[in-house]
Amino acid sequence: MAKVNKGIVSPVIKANQGFVFHAGGQNFKMTGSHIEKTANVSEDFKSLVKANELFTITNEGISFYYDYNNKKTISKVEESSLVNFDKLVGLNEKIEFLKANIKSYKVSGKTNAVSEIESELAVLESEKAGVLAKSVTVKFSYSITENKFYAGNVELAYSNGLPLAESLLAAAYIRYEDKALINLFEFASKNYNHYNILEFISESKDGDVRVLAMRAENNMFVYRINEATKIEKFTKLLADAAIEYVAENTGADITPMVEDILESYKERRTAKLEKIQLMYEMIAFLKDQKGRLSEANRMLPDIKAADQLLNSEIARITEELNDLQNEELLNKDDGYVDAELSVESEDLPIGTKVKVDALEFTGKGKSDILTVFLNDEPVRVEKNKLQISAGDSI
Repeated sequence: MAKVNKGIVSPVIKANQGFVFHAGGQNFKMTGSHIEKTANVSEDFKSLVKANELFTITNEGISFYYDYNNKKTISKVEESSLVNFDKLVGLNEKIEFLKANIKSYKVSGKTNAVSEIESELAVLESEKAGVLAKSVTVKFSYSITENKFYAGNVELAYSNGLPLAESLLAAAYIRYEDKALINLFEFASKNYNHYNILEFISESKDGDVRVLAMRAENNMFVYRINEATKIEKFTKLLADAAIEYVAENTGADITPMVEDILESYKERRTAKLEKIQLMYEMIAFLKDQKGRLSEANRMLPDIKAADQLLNSEIARITEELNDLQNEELLNKDDGYVDAELSVESEDLPIGTKVKVDALEFTGKGKSDILTVFLNDEPVRVEKNKLQISAGDSI
């Protein structure tokens, strides 16, 4: 079974009454119970998305690895290469300290001390050359708790007036061409509070196929993309249909993210059936009492009154029962409209009336299969066999 990823990180920016986010290489907008694809995003949002692709963003901050010798970002890192950077920093500090001492001793005429320091410098420079001959990696990081930037374990001198890139260039940590990269790193760090884990999304993959299952209140939306062919599909589905769709495409099980939706519908249906059963029992009881009255003298005023009361109650409960049986669990408030079969489908004859999700109907292709409801029970029917009722519009 494919693994479900629940830890998708994305910039989240307010947009009118909703917000925009990025997942699966696509920008989306959520407004209440609705999710849609969108291209209407700001340049700042695009920059934050790019930063999310280049850097590692966690609850501790932002970081990335940089090849010190070849001056480029890298993803695979050996621990020894990080240690080498710490060694290099230590050696540079010692070398700079000794060079400063040489100048001081030369001025004061301490030639013997200068010779000793020069010998020590030669040893350190040799050690430095040995370190540089190996792989050296810098971990650039931003700590959200400290609000500080680091290169390895070295805190970087930083002020709001001087771009971070200038400090790194001065320390020879980066090449000039990577200023834009560091500027993006600094921008993302300053806007760290815009990054969030998208708890309402489950992501799964099978080969080149990636599927996002997204929940907005009690509605489910799925986005599927084949990363090799770039063919994509985005649609709204019922909870059970979303479970089936994800399982068919990636083998993943997203049941946990919609269990409450499924349970809510089951509870509503169970409550309705229990109430119907109770009404049948009440009618049966009243009819039994009416039968007993038939053995009494109907000319007596009390018997007449009791008989009329029983008839009245039986009629009232029967009317309520009919209303309840005709009451629909899914209506326009839930996003459902009336439809009927225009073509026979398996055991369902032409003219069978069903309830269909309006958004799913409009978003599906003609040959796609929809989950519709017949007498509150879900059934699967091809879209091209359904006709929306004349009284409803989508």
